[in-house]
Formats: sequence, C-alpha cells, structure tokens
Amino acid sequence: MRTVFISFFCLALVWSGCGGSRSRLRVGEVPGGEIVEAEGAAPYEAGNLIETKRKALLEAQRAAVEKVVGVYLSSRLRVEKATMVEQQILANTQGYVEKYELLSEGREGDAWQVRIRALVRFEQIGEDLRNAGLELGPALKKPRVAVLLEESVEGRMQESLDGTAAVSQKLIERGFSLVERSAAAAASTQKILDAVEEGDVSGAAAFSREVGADILVVGPVQAEALQETRLGGFHSYRARAVLQSVQAGTGRIIASVSKEASGLDPSPSIAAAKALEAAGRLAAEELAPLLEKSLTAGSPVEVRAKGVQDVNRLLDLKQVFLGLPQVREVELLSFAAGQAILEIWMNKGGGEELAAELLRVRNPQIDIQRVAPYELEILSRP
Repeated sequence: MRTVFISFFCLALVWSGCGGSRSRLRVGEVPGGEIVEAEGAAPYEAGNLIETKRKALLEAQRAAVEKVVGVYLSSRLRVEKATMVEQQILANTQGYVEKYELLSEGREGDAWQVRIRALVRFEQIGEDLRNAGLELGPALKKPRVAVLLEESVEGRMQESLDGTAAVSQKLIERGFSLVERSAAAAASTQKILDAVEEGDVSGAAAFSREVGADILVVGPVQAEALQETRLGGFHSYRARAVLQSVQAGTGRIIASVSKEASGLDPSPSIAAAKALEAAGRLAAEELAPLLEKSLTAGSPVEVRAKGVQDVNRLLDLKQVFLGLPQVREVELLSFAAGQAILEIWMNKGGGEELAAELLRVRNPQIDIQRVAPYELEILSRP
C-alpha cells in the first residue's frame, strides 16, 4: 500500500509542476508572456507510465517554446542556426514555461499524447535569442548612406568639413555606398540637426529618401582649443563627434555614437582640422558595425497589425506575408496588447506594393487600413 501511495504522489508531482491543471489559462497575451497551446508525445511504456507522461509533458513544453522561437526567427535562420537554438534556448525549455495547464492526455497507438496550454516567457526568449548572437532579420547587404554633419571650431561653422570626409571615408572602407553631399544638403543641415536634437526625425527621414539614401548620418562635430602650456609652439584642439543614424524607411534612429579626439600642430587651423578628422574617424569606426548589425538590404516596410489575439494568430500572419512572392523576410519588432509591429523585407517595392500583394490574395482575415511608402497598418480579423 505504501508503494502505491508513493507512486500516486509522484504522478501528482509531475502534473502539478509549472502551475498544473488548475491555472485556467486562456490563449493570448498575459503579463509576463504569452499563453500558447502545444502537443507532445513519448513512446508508451506500460511498465513505467510516470516516466512516459513526464517525457510527453516535456515534449509539449518544448513545442510551446518552439512556437515562440518560430515567431522570432525565419525558417532559413532557424535551420542555419539549429545547433545554437538547441543549445541556447531549447535546452532550457522549462525555464521559459512559467506555468501550464493539462488539456488532454492519452495513449494513441504506441505513443502517449499530451496537449497543454502554457504560459511562455515571450519577451525573454526574444532577448535571449539576441544575446546568443542571432540576427533576427535577413542577410546583410550594405545600404546607401548620406552623411550630413555640422562642423564648427570654437563656435564658428567650417566649410572644409574634415570630420565629414573622415566619416565618409571610413564608411566607404566598410563597404557602404555614399551619397554625395550637395549644396541643397548643406543648406538643410542646420534645420535637420535642430529637429533631430529635439527628437523629430521626420525631416531627416524625408531628406534621406529625397536623395536616395537608406540611412542619413547626422550630427555635430565640434572642436575647441585646449589651453595648455609647454607645447613648444604647437597648438592643441579637442574635438567631439556626436553621430546619429536615421533609417529612411521608418524614420527610426537606429544607432548613436559619441567620440572625442585631439589634434596637435604649429598651425591652429590645421590642429583643429586634425581634431575634427580624428573624432569623425573614431565615431565612424564605432558606427559602421552598428549599422551593419541593424540594417539589411533596402528599406523595410513597417507593418502595424492590430487585433492579433495570440501567438498562433501571429504565426499565421507571418506565414501570410512569407507566402507573398515579393516578401523576402519578416522580422518581429514588438508584440503587446494585441498589436504586433513587423518589418517586412521586400525583394522589390515598398508599402504600396505590399498592400497590392495583400489585396491580390484576398485574405479575409486582413483588413488594410492605411498605406504609406514605408508603412502599412492592418487589422487582423478572427
């Protein structure tokens, strides 16, 4: 009798883990994660039912986590990084399942089938994927960059643009294609810089689109004389470059850097130029890899989808976009309060072309509400 009691006690522990069947979970978003349904199976062993059920439960939990991983990663990246995903994410399945509810279980042929509803730590998985070094987007192709900097020495605007030349050269060395600076660009510099400093990047994004750039690098490069003694007739200047990169497609600031450097020369003007050039070069060296990490070919279409009830619907929506001929990749930016923000990477075209593709397939679950060159708002219907 004691053995039978212990067996039933152990079985109860298996099903009470992570919240058990009393949680009354409902599919959809909840604080701390997302509730999804998943199934798992294990080979049926009549002589060891407890272990059989435990294995099936673990497989169901793993399937729940894999659903969330599938939202973040494209199928191509999921295959290419299978080992990393297995070691960094799926090996810690239970760490991402906060609680679960047993919906059904039973023997089907030679397997024991389990179906659960689980609360999965959605945002934590996305963060861990990024920390593991996974790029949640398509393969990189260097975009076109316009450099629009305001340079000054002790408050006086400069025409030589030594910092701009250094930034441009460093980006070219990293493989970026540069858009030439024009007289119109020079006239627009101060207005755009002032707007960006106040948090308004719409003008910068519009300008970059006008000149055919995917990114606009904007910011001040300022040099000041250093009051130092015993320089042996040399003049010393200290310059600071504060660069921000604005994405033309979405108007987002995608990277910001700040670097300082000094210049020394018998001529004050040359010393200041050296400082501007050195600060610009150091800032560009830090900025270039950030751009490479954040951007891919062309400008994406940002899709704001309302009415996305749960992860299953989000996966369905992602598959709809991936099924369109002109869509190359789909990247999830955020998912909260029933709204998902996606970046859709097109082989060709922008928001209008994407909207036309959606209208062509006539999906009754997608209602297009607003179309712009780089944006699309849709309503996801049940």
